[in-house]
Amino acid sequence: MIKEKINSIKNSIPNNVKLIAVSKTKSVEDILEAYNAGQRDFGENKVQELINKIDKLPKDINWHMIGHLQTNKVKDCIRNEIVLIHSVDSVKLAKEIDKESKKKNKITNILIEINIGNEDSKFGISPSELEDFLKQIKELSNINVEGLMCVAPNTNDTSKYFRQMNELARKYNLKELSMGMTNDYKEAIKEGSTMIRLGTLIFGERNYMKEKIDKIMTIMEEIDYGFKDDQNNNLVEDDDKWNDFSKFYYLLSPEELLKTKCGVCWDQVELERNLFEKNNIDCKTYFIYIDDNKNLPSHTFLTYSVDNIFYWFEHSWYNYKGIHKYNNEKDMLEDIKNIFIDSRKDEVDENYKLYLYEYKKPNYHISCDEFYEYIKTQKRII
Repeated sequence: MIKEKINSIKNSIPNNVKLIAVSKTKSVEDILEAYNAGQRDFGENKVQELINKIDKLPKDINWHMIGHLQTNKVKDCIRNEIVLIHSVDSVKLAKEIDKESKKKNKITNILIEINIGNEDSKFGISPSELEDFLKQIKELSNINVEGLMCVAPNTNDTSKYFRQMNELARKYNLKELSMGMTNDYKEAIKEGSTMIRLGTLIFGERNYMKEKIDKIMTIMEEIDYGFKDDQNNNLVEDDDKWNDFSKFYYLLSPEELLKTKCGVCWDQVELERNLFEKNNIDCKTYFIYIDDNKNLPSHTFLTYSVDNIFYWFEHSWYNYKGIHKYNNEKDMLEDIKNIFIDSRKDEVDENYKLYLYEYKKPNYHISCDEFYEYIKTQKRII
């Protein structure tokens, strides 16, 4: 089906218009089906999902970063597989791309995102800002401005917006115009688009649940928990950013409660849980620790289920690591146990005991003593 859709679209558009298959939320299998149909240009909205797919799919795919890009994610986008960043919407972002490109001795192709309808809900600079924007980034030697990109307002007549984009591109001698999606790509082509970004028309309806989860992850990635990188890329506490939200409650095995410390951030878990619940996603929190007389760190795990499929949202305090999918809760908990132990295999004494609890209390802001009085009453899962 995907092959037929791609062939139909390519046969209906001019040769000078590039089809970018928007593969956000789509599986590796779906992308491979499009790839086997001859498609080579794919667009992704989220950096983490883009990087994960690059590592799993053929190396001759041309990847396009089409979603909003944060400056702290730029370094992950400076790689040969990513041929174009469509969504440059600030001078600060352009300078960061230039800086990271210099480090890798690379010229990075970019498009400037224009908020052509001046909508508060969309990213991009206004058309009137383009001239000054181009002047400010003119001396950046490791980026190449190829053209402009926009997402047109959701109206019955998008032609006038595409026409304005074409006029801007011609005024500043920019050759590429990334505009036009499933509902308006034909109008965009008529007004001079050189790249169309089609997702639903190729892959079918969007996975809205996946998009909800992606939104939650984006929020989690943007939160500062009071840590920063030192010059050796180690995480250190940043007292200037420490606040009530990012305090850590240090939890120990009951046997070692008063002897030493190991970190778990309950505030982070509470935020995650609230975000999932507000999006009507069932979730549970598990607390796990190892007792091997070495006082190793405990940890919390947020898990959730959608339509009787179970997921583990794996992350550290500072970095999102990925989602693991399971057909039942038992397999998920077994995997959590194994990965937790494997991450500490060089530290754990062979006579360790591992404990896992479901944490059901609605208020995470409790003391260590209160918490351990609670878990002593709970049935151990492992």
